[in-house]
Amino acid sequence: MLQQMFSRGRLFSRLRPGFPRPAGSALAHQEHRGITGMPTLAEKLHRNYSSTPENTELVLFSWGRGESGALGHDADSNEHDPRQLAWKPPSNKKEDIAIACGLYHSAVVCGNDVWIWGRGSGGRLGQGDEEWAFMPQPAELLKAAAAAEGGVAQLALGGLHSAALMR
Repeated sequence: MLQQMFSRGRLFSRLRPGFPRPAGSALAHQEHRGITGMPTLAEKLHRNYSSTPENTELVLFSWGRGESGALGHDADSNEHDPRQLAWKPPSNKKEDIAIACGLYHSAVVCGNDVWIWGRGSGGRLGQGDEEWAFMPQPAELLKAAAAAEGGVAQLALGGLHSAALMR
């Protein structure tokens, strides 16, 4: 169960493992207690994964630089604290879920489906266009390939591109 979390951040509220710095330093450790939803999430996942799969509830949190809708909160604003997405994964089986984050886009693999959002420039969202998505949306063009190949095994998002490895 998550009791406390230590991190240091610099740009855009990214949380990273820190190392000792003098007190008062801009890079000093910050102790985060009571981050909205985090202890509850950890307790919920521990409790539900210890029970039957039909009782499992997965939720997604994101934070940091929200430019281009990369955080999935239906906005392009930064989030300085972890915030739960309004979207719920369609699969509650933990073994069917994977997440990937690129520079300006993010995605979740749920079984054979990929949900993707963020900046669509260059076609990186795989939707056949360059539209931006501020909330998770199904990657429709991957569905046929995923079904034919047995599902998405892995997803990687780069700065300007995306790639899916099929089973």
